Amino acid sequence: MPGTNSALRGRLLGALLWLCVTACAAALTTPARAAPDGARRPAAGGGVVSDDPASWTPDVLDGSVYQVVQVGELMYAAGSFGSERDAGSNQVRRIRSLFAFDARTGAIDTRFRPVLDGPVTALAAAPDGRSLYVAGSFRSGGSARAPYLARVDAGTGAAWPGFRPSTLDGPVARLVLAGDRLIAGGSFQTVDRRSRPALASFDPATGRATGDVNLRLAVPRHTTSGARSPIKVTALAVTPDHRTLIFGGNFDQVAGRARAQLAVADLGAGNVRLDPWSTTRYQPQCSDHFPTYVRGIAVAPGGGWFVVAATGGGRAGKLCDAVARFDLAGDGSPAWVNWTGGDTLLSAAITDAAVYVGGHQRWLDNPKGNNSAGPGAVSRPGIAAVSTSNGRALAWNPRKDRGVGVFCILATDAGLWITSDTTHVHGEYHARIAFFPA
Repeated sequence: MPGTNSALRGRLLGALLWLCVTACAAALTTPARAAPDGARRPAAGGGVVSDDPASWTPDVLDGSVYQVVQVGELMYAAGSFGSERDAGSNQVRRIRSLFAFDARTGAIDTRFRPVLDGPVTALAAAPDGRSLYVAGSFRSGGSARAPYLARVDAGTGAAWPGFRPSTLDGPVARLVLAGDRLIAGGSFQTVDRRSRPALASFDPATGRATGDVNLRLAVPRHTTSGARSPIKVTALAVTPDHRTLIFGGNFDQVAGRARAQLAVADLGAGNVRLDPWSTTRYQPQCSDHFPTYVRGIAVAPGGGWFVVAATGGGRAGKLCDAVARFDLAGDGSPAWVNWTGGDTLLSAAITDAAVYVGGHQRWLDNPKGNNSAGPGAVSRPGIAAVSTSNGRALAWNPRKDRGVGVFCILATDAGLWITSDTTHVHGEYHARIAFFPA
């Protein structure tokens, strides 16, 4: 984030980034077993995707798209928008917060018409291939039987029979489905009036809270200038074998142990336990205007390592405004780091060929830049790819309008999806959704 921002702008942008950023982790970490109803797994091998987006993706005409997920041959797009249209069409459709379209042609599915009264910030495909979990800051509507969390029919958008979620006191920002656990992260502090700050699990069939994810997130961070924020989860991912949960957010303690902004948990049988893995690299303060700067987590297809995308403002040597790789069998030191030189990264996806990162960055390979191109910096506006082995920027450079940034990157066998708040990629009109063919 540019260091020239005023304190007020910094606080507002920090809050906006928290509201907008959503995880693609549920889609990126598809189970090792067959995906439901043809849902596609992360693209493997074959080099990076094309840098020229497909021409047929639908246009989202307002707001932001925070996440996409695939169920069968349909893509589902979630966000804060209210109007869409097919590519090349003048016919505007008005479906709020969540709509579906054909994954091969981009044609909007007019049968899917959910009714929700607020933004949708997270999605997860249900294992039956006929429904999906929906989370956000909505309070009610025909598709939601309770605030913040719902399950909807993938064909119609209607509320799914029998799914009546437990009562949450605040929004859900992240969802992952890990075996028989639906795990939610967000800014809620209680579940059914019991203390369960920012992280909880639910029965995927009924939506009722389960007690096995109770990691007692505590000690909300604050800056030396006095900026504070409640405990919350800003990033959430699960390994492909569903054995390990990785999460980040505004906390310095988990299960009574020091864990600065980033923690790993064991999802074995019984109650979820804090894993011994830890790092101190997210303990230092970055921005003066907001206390937490972890924004996105993506797990490698093999499950042995992950990356963290961060905001925070350029601070030499710290992991602010950078993407960093960590090995789950390592000592908590990053295997590599790539700095933007002062611009936010919000999202990431990993394939065998590359780590894709998105945000509102101008450069990569820029550890000495401070809102400028330092020695060795390369121009990579909005979206970029880096080497899985050393983190250096690859030649792939579609060039995207920066805006607030890329909120979601989803890798499938067919290619790479990105969502954002902007309208141009590769010098072409692609309103808030773009797809790069494999």
